[in-house]
Amino acid sequence: MPKQSDIDRNLATLASLPATREESASGIPADCRNLTPLLKALLVADGTVTVQLAAAFDERIGVAAVFQRSVESTVDIPIIGVATGDNVFYRQVELIGTESGDTYATAWSVLNGANMDPLLFEKLIDEELGMGEVLRNSARGSFREVLRIARDTGTNSVTRSYAVFLERTPCIVINETFPLERFGASLD
Repeated sequence: MPKQSDIDRNLATLASLPATREESASGIPADCRNLTPLLKALLVADGTVTVQLAAAFDERIGVAAVFQRSVESTVDIPIIGVATGDNVFYRQVELIGTESGDTYATAWSVLNGANMDPLLFEKLIDEELGMGEVLRNSARGSFREVLRIARDTGTNSVTRSYAVFLERTPCIVINETFPLERFGASLD
């Protein structure tokens, strides 16, 4: 379970996201171009990561909710229309191979439930489902816009942050972290 300081740090990360993509035309920053093709595809994809991981590693991918609850935002998050003090839903999950037990990615997300249909919101916060699956099956016309891809030499991982648009309104921001060793990649 994350500490409140971890949640606050993650919220602050979202406050600094650009309103539009800041990377190169390919979507991959120069310092991440030596990553494996699979990892690069995952970083720029507008699709369900669990489906792509399942295909790549030939196993089902489970979504394990580590933590989720309503929190008060300690910062403005302009990309999803959140002001300091607004209630948001914070969710942290791991994407785990059901046969291998390997963690392929971790993710945390912030949802502005005030900007979306209440029934869709309830489906999105279901602990048993990945949000990508819910969006694919229940939110026609939704799309993702990658806002930042960054390397983290401290944790030997690469992250992507993206906004999910529902009916042309950004409602969700997701930050996914991929451990490089799981993908046979490095930041060298």
